[in-house]
Amino acid sequence: MITAEKVIRRGRLYVEDTYLELGVSGTGGQRAILVEAMALLDNVLKTGQTDQEYEQGFMHAITRLEHVQQDMQGIRFMKERSFTKELIESLQRIAQDEEVSV
Repeated sequence: MITAEKVIRRGRLYVEDTYLELGVSGTGGQRAILVEAMALLDNVLKTGQTDQEYEQGFMHAITRLEHVQQDMQGIRFMKERSFTKELIESLQRIAQDEEVSV
């Protein structure tokens, strides 16, 4: 059985790997989304103490990213919206203890 803290650490590592893989080829918006995701997950790791707190924090981070995605309006954010959607889906798969790759 994997603990909720380990799930969050896997999610954080996935986001960091995605950031490094993206490098300079990504847009500034994509990098900002990844930095936001890392900050949200770091905050959960700092404040969570029980599995329930970690799970709630992880789901809150995903919900926050969904709100960021919904706030992106117009054609100019099309690339960032699809990128954020893929990130959210990957984090949800990690939450279900599924394997994901960058």
